Amino acid sequence: GAGLMIRTFQQLSRVEVGFRDPQEVQTFQITIPFATVGDPGLVARRQSDILDRIGAIPGVTDVAFTSRLPMGGGFSMTDLLFPEGKSFSQSDRPKPRHFRFISPRLFETLRIPVVAGRDLTWTDVFERRPVVLVSENLARAEWGGPQQAIGKRLRGSSAADQWREIVGVIGDVRDSEVREPPRELVYFPVLVERIFNNPTYVWPFVTYVIRSPRTGTPGFLDEIRQAVWTIDSDLPLANVRTMGDVL
Repeated sequence: GAGLMIRTFQQLSRVEVGFRDPQEVQTFQITIPFATVGDPGLVARRQSDILDRIGAIPGVTDVAFTSRLPMGGGFSMTDLLFPEGKSFSQSDRPKPRHFRFISPRLFETLRIPVVAGRDLTWTDVFERRPVVLVSENLARAEWGGPQQAIGKRLRGSSAADQWREIVGVIGDVRDSEVREPPRELVYFPVLVERIFNNPTYVWPFVTYVIRSPRTGTPGFLDEIRQAVWTIDSDLPLANVRTMGDVL
């Protein structure tokens, strides 16, 4: 029994998870209460300002944030996906897909490849452009491949949801656990218009990911806290851990 357990652990440790060098990535969660800011655009701006401050810390090579870490636990949101030009009957409904809200450079920070197209930019975010990214397995399932998916449009289950152009296809990631296959994922900018029946929406509680050789050291964490508190001294850091711990 012990031998079987050890062999199983060894096999799982060799599974390709989709991101690289997790021991070099520091993570923590922050929630910016919408009620204290009052405007979705200001929430996104404050999230971006925190990124800039953290990025200035010596040794930080990349920093970004996401609404949910790969294999990070917690609730994973899903919605029906309606690709433009495809019709569905009551008996043939589109299946729900998992989705995330992200900042630019998330995939660079986690070393997840952009298979086709491009990453998000802060111009996309602050100009609220109707763009979206999808995972490679979703691109293959719906459009036949990554290159074919670029330029296609999709929307969520609400008829009022905005049509969004696919500008990038991202490498598959084991998002739930090592034993499960990669989920088909949709990646939205953190600030979007016409989604969930809201004219403008921002995801207020995000997990920051910071790539640095200093990851996990007490002094590094102190500098991260000070960088956050220069933007808002009332923001606590929650779930402080490395991606290696998550994995």
